[in-house]
Amino acid sequence: MASITPPNRLDERLYRTVFDHSLDGVMITVPDGRILAANPAACTILGASEADICKQGRQGFSDEADPRWQSALEERRRGGQAQAVLPMIRRDGTPFFAEVSSSMFAAENGEERSCVIFRDVTERVQLEQQLCATNETTQLLLAGASTERVLTAIALSARKLADASEAGVVTVGDEQGSVVVAAGDGSRLPRLVGRWCPPGTLLAGVMASRRSLVVHDRTAAATEEDGRDLAVGPAMIVPIVGGGTAFGNLLVGSERGHPAYGRADLAVIELLAQSDGVALTLGQARAKAERTTLLEEQSRIAADLRDSVLQQLFVVGPGLQAVSSMAPVLVTDRIRDSVQRLDDVIAEIRRTIFGLHGPELGRDLAKAIHAIIDEYAEHLGFSPTVRTVGALDRCDRTTRQHLVSVVREALSNVLRHHATVVEVTARVSTDEIVLTVVDDGLGPPQGGPRGSGLKNMARRATALGGHFELTPVSPQGTRFEWRVPVRSGSDVGGGSLAPGPGGRPPRLGQAIRNCHMRRDDSPRARHRWPA
Repeated sequence: MASITPPNRLDERLYRTVFDHSLDGVMITVPDGRILAANPAACTILGASEADICKQGRQGFSDEADPRWQSALEERRRGGQAQAVLPMIRRDGTPFFAEVSSSMFAAENGEERSCVIFRDVTERVQLEQQLCATNETTQLLLAGASTERVLTAIALSARKLADASEAGVVTVGDEQGSVVVAAGDGSRLPRLVGRWCPPGTLLAGVMASRRSLVVHDRTAAATEEDGRDLAVGPAMIVPIVGGGTAFGNLLVGSERGHPAYGRADLAVIELLAQSDGVALTLGQARAKAERTTLLEEQSRIAADLRDSVLQQLFVVGPGLQAVSSMAPVLVTDRIRDSVQRLDDVIAEIRRTIFGLHGPELGRDLAKAIHAIIDEYAEHLGFSPTVRTVGALDRCDRTTRQHLVSVVREALSNVLRHHATVVEVTARVSTDEIVLTVVDDGLGPPQGGPRGSGLKNMARRATALGGHFELTPVSPQGTRFEWRVPVRSGSDVGGGSLAPGPGGRPPRLGQAIRNCHMRRDDSPRARHRWPA
C-alpha cells in the first residue's frame, strides 16, 4: 500500500501549484497593509502585476477610510479572521465589489501574516441592489405614493447603482416629441426639475428613438434646453419602457474626469430601467383597477339612493300632506316646516347622487378623463398618455360635460387615424381650460374638418366662448386643441333626477300638490311617482 505523506510534509511545489492556479485572487499580506505575494488571479482581477501589487500595498487597491473596510479589519484583529463584501479599486481606477475572506497565521519566524482570498462579485451586488431598488419602487406604487416621490426614488436608485453624482427621470412633455425633467437626485440635477426640452434636444431624441445612449461628456453633447449648465461629464440616457408604453428616460451622469461608462455600466442601468418600467406598468394597472372599482361602487351607491331612499322620501311627503288637511292650524304649520326640510334633504341627496353617478357626471373631471382613456385603450390596442394639470374641478358643470364629450369625440377620430401614439392633456389655468390630443396617425382631412364629430367639437367650443383648432404635426399626425374660458359655478343646486314642467326639477312641495291632483290616490300610484 502506498504511503500517504502527512500534510505538513507536502512538497512546497504543490502549495505553489494551488496558489498559481486558483480562480480566486490570493495574497499573502502583513496586517499593517503590506502585500508580500499575489497569485495570477489576483493580478488579473486588480489589473496589475505582482510587483506592482506588492509595491502599492493594500492602500493602493482599497479605501481604508471606508467604514466597511474599518469594520472588517477590526473584526480580523479581534478574532483572527473576517469575511465581508468590500469595495475595491483596480489599477486603472475602476471600482468593483469583492467578496473577501482573510485569516491570520504565524510565519516560520513567528511574525504575523494573513492570507487574503477575494473574488469579483460586482454583478451579484448590482443585481441585489437592482432588486432592492425595484422592490422600493413597487412598494411606493402599492402604497399610493405620489408620482414625484416614485420618480425621485428611481433617480436615487440609479445614481447609487452607477456610483454617479447625478441622476434624473425625464417624462413626456405636452408637445409631441418634447420631454420634461420630472425628478432628480444629486447636487445639480434637481435644479432642472420642470425644465421643458423641445423635440430635437438630446433628451427628447432618446425618448423618440427608445434606444439607450452613452456619451463621454454630456454637457458638450447637450443643448441649452437640455441643461448645458449642468456641467456633467460621462453620462448614460436609458429609456424607461413597460408594456409597450414609454414612461420616460433615466439619466445618469458623473463629474467631468470620471472614467467613461462601458457596456457593463449601461447593462446595469438598462436592467434597472426595465424593472422600473414593469413596476410602473403594474402600478398603472393597479390604479386603473382601483378607479374601476371605485366607479362601480359609486354607481351602486347612487342607484341605491335613487331607487330606495329617494322613493321612500317621496312617499312620506304625500302622507304628511294628507295629515295636514285634518290637523289644527298650528300642527299644519309644523307639517309644512317638515315638508320643507324633506325638500332640502332630497335636494342634498340629489347633489350626492350627481357626484356619484358615473365618471361623466361626477365632479372629478380628471377621473372622468382617465375612465374614457381606459375605455378607448382596448380599441386602440395601447394605452394613450394622459396628463391633467391644474384644478380641473374649478370648471362648472356645463363645461365639464362638454369637455368629456370632446374627449370622446377626439379619441373616436384618433381611432380612425390608425395611430400608435396618443397624448391627451387637460390643462386649467387662471382663465381658461385647454384640451390637447396629439396622435401620430394619418393626419387631418384635406380641406378642413368634414366629419360631424369635428364639427361638434367646434360647435361646443363656440357655445362656451372658445375655439377649436385641428392642425397637422410633423412628420405625421394630428393635433386637436380645444380651448374655452373657465366658468366657475355651482353644480347642482336642487336639481332632480325627474324633471318637471319646462325641464326643471320639481320641488317636493309642488310634487305633493301634483300628487293630490291625481284621481288615483292609491299607495301604488304614489310609489310610481315620479316616473
